Amino acid sequence: MGSPKSEAERGDDEKEHKVTLTHDFWMGKTEITQAIFENYKRHDSKFRGKQLPVENIAFIDVLKFLNAISKSEGLQECYDLSAEIAVWLDGYECTGYRLPTEAEWEYVAQQPYEGSKLDVAWLYENSEKQTHPVGTKKPNSLGFYDIFGNVAEWVWDPHDKYSNQAIDPKGPELKSKDKEFRVRRGGGYTTGEIYARSADRYALNPENKHGFLGFRIVRTVPQIVK
Repeated sequence: MGSPKSEAERGDDEKEHKVTLTHDFWMGKTEITQAIFENYKRHDSKFRGKQLPVENIAFIDVLKFLNAISKSEGLQECYDLSAEIAVWLDGYECTGYRLPTEAEWEYVAQQPYEGSKLDVAWLYENSEKQTHPVGTKKPNSLGFYDIFGNVAEWVWDPHDKYSNQAIDPKGPELKSKDKEFRVRRGGGYTTGEIYARSADRYALNPENKHGFLGFRIVRTVPQIVK
């Protein structure tokens, strides 16, 4: 994870380091669309369209959606939302729907793609200052769309300099809501091409809502008990 010191537009919170993920995971090939989200409840995205990514959504509302769809499918709900600060129950062992961690998201974002960044992403240079239907640009080598553009994406981790967790990192443990800032990854339609990087990370108040900010979902692959 992280970036070399020579990388253009590198932030001072992108120290290059090695981590290990020990749990296989499924990730949404695209960002969650308004059509999918509104099977759960109506949401006022800035740009309206069934195949446009849902955006203008606060962090806690994403977690509520993930718990709701887990419950609807008889899966474990991954988040306890009863306390002041949301708790990720069972961490990577939870097999319901959840947000990716920074490590999971960055692993996917590091995969190669064909063509230029503008061939795979809706960015400032080609987006006409609006979102576009998901999956209309080229995917990366693993088949994931819109990793770098269209909308930036909430991930689970509280923001800080990278934690010292070398195995299955999930960010620093929060002790006070006053320090609760969450990470968004990827670029949105307002992001310039030079800033759309796999290591780019940015802290946001979890109550923030932006037209350039959405999410995609993950599930840990359940272990087969023999």
